Amino acid sequence: MTGVDIAFKLRYIYYAFAAFTGLRREDDRYTIGYLDRGCIFRTDDGFRVRKYVADALRNNGFFVNALSFSYQGMIGNFRKVDGDYQYHIRIYADGRITGHYEAGTIHPIEHMYGYGFRVLTSKEAEDILAVVTICNIGANSSGEIVFSGSE
Repeated sequence: MTGVDIAFKLRYIYYAFAAFTGLRREDDRYTIGYLDRGCIFRTDDGFRVRKYVADALRNNGFFVNALSFSYQGMIGNFRKVDGDYQYHIRIYADGRITGHYEAGTIHPIEHMYGYGFRVLTSKEAEDILAVVTICNIGANSSGEIVFSGSE
């Protein structure tokens, strides 16, 4: 094992630990849109996504991703299997939705090492956002959350 191999493994362990414990914030380049504030509510133990949002995702092939890295403010974590790959989206307390495409967990080694990992295309992001349009998703050109419709 070379020094580069060791450095890569240590870096991966650090990122895994930081993400698993929620110490890191997911990179903004994965942001695909925002949920209306009516889609998120506060409970005594934090924020939650409304049931109809999760139901809309489930009705379109997504399911709760129970074993995944956690990031600061994350309140929802869903994936949709696409053959050997998967779409993975996260929802945050501020309404931000992030997503990426990656090797499915059916291939754990490839998944861990990020095989096939990429940012969603505009079309993929639009398709995912269309699933939850019940919540009037949108963002203006400066990235600020746009709340539309009745509240």
